[in-house]
Amino acid sequence: MVVKFSDIKVPFDFGYTYNGIITFFAASDFTFRDVQLAYWQYYPDGSKSLGNEFDINGVYTTNIPILFLGGGFALRFKNFLIPIRFTTGFELANIERIPITDYDANRFRISDFPRDFAVYQNDPTGANTENVIYKDELRGTSISFGIRYLISTYKHEKK
Repeated sequence: MVVKFSDIKVPFDFGYTYNGIITFFAASDFTFRDVQLAYWQYYPDGSKSLGNEFDINGVYTTNIPILFLGGGFALRFKNFLIPIRFTTGFELANIERIPITDYDANRFRISDFPRDFAVYQNDPTGANTENVIYKDELRGTSISFGIRYLISTYKHEKK
């Protein structure tokens, strides 16, 4: 099984710089997340199959808008800025709980990826429609860091 996340982020940070060296800031990101979960069957010869020989095989997808809120700090060394951000994802609104789904499959049971495989195995008719992974569960805490090079004509003078 492989899970891929593709994010488009719109960040917004604001804060206070102390002595031109360290900055403390509040952080926010408006994120559009595409999720793709691929589940396949491995065979003894090393090949793998996404085919419908097993109900659960397939590529499951969903899109999620997420608001990340948090904070962080940044250290400045000459023209380099090293930010470290801590954020947590929140639902933007009371979004309908849409499961992560394989839209290309025509299955006897559910077309959504199961949360608990034992429950899935013991439900041959697919009557338990709550045993799925919902898109609002694919968010969490994020820790990020980076290196920025500042291009500026402003000269900070120590007093």
